[in-house]
Amino acid sequence: MAELEESVEDIPAEELGGEHSVLWYRTDEGRAKAVLSFLIQGIDTDEMLAIILPLQELQKTEDALTKSSFPVEQLMRDGRLLLFASEEVVPRDVSNCQNIIDAIKGLRDMAASQGRMLRLVGRVAPMLFERGDIEGALAVELAADSSLGQARLLCLYDARSRDKLPRADGQRIDDIHNHILQENKKGEVESRKNSLSRRANKGKKH
Repeated sequence: MAELEESVEDIPAEELGGEHSVLWYRTDEGRAKAVLSFLIQGIDTDEMLAIILPLQELQKTEDALTKSSFPVEQLMRDGRLLLFASEEVVPRDVSNCQNIIDAIKGLRDMAASQGRMLRLVGRVAPMLFERGDIEGALAVELAADSSLGQARLLCLYDARSRDKLPRADGQRIDDIHNHILQENKKGEVESRKNSLSRRANKGKKH
């Protein structure tokens, strides 16, 4: 987009912050595989892992991870994996950006207390997008992006909702993220880097 005129390479690393990724999934299987891969990378880099999803989705995700032999219980006992229902983080207004900022800061502080970086999976903004509240979703994404510091965030969007909206709406979501994952019709997850993103994080030191 025109307003995202500066490439990611032009922003110093300490100002850019971490990694803000979006997954456009089409099936539960594709989503589960992408989340598993994202979390495994966090184990390999000794990060603290956190998942914030609607309660029903959180339970399904936990079950899917367990079935994939992901060490859910062990990581939770070690304080390396935290699970939160979105309803707890944003109990009344999911578009409340200050709640998002506070939640991410709290998780980053918790990770830092362990000498670790944060790796987070979330779906607050996607819920708004899927309801057709594009501006609300963008506001939440920008709030999250500006709060990331060196954390890594994966946002889970249902691509089928994108298909029903103007192409420009999905593109606006992509433009906030610096890594885009997309499940194709074969169920494979493709990835690409977005060189025109992270405007919210520019100039913010954490």
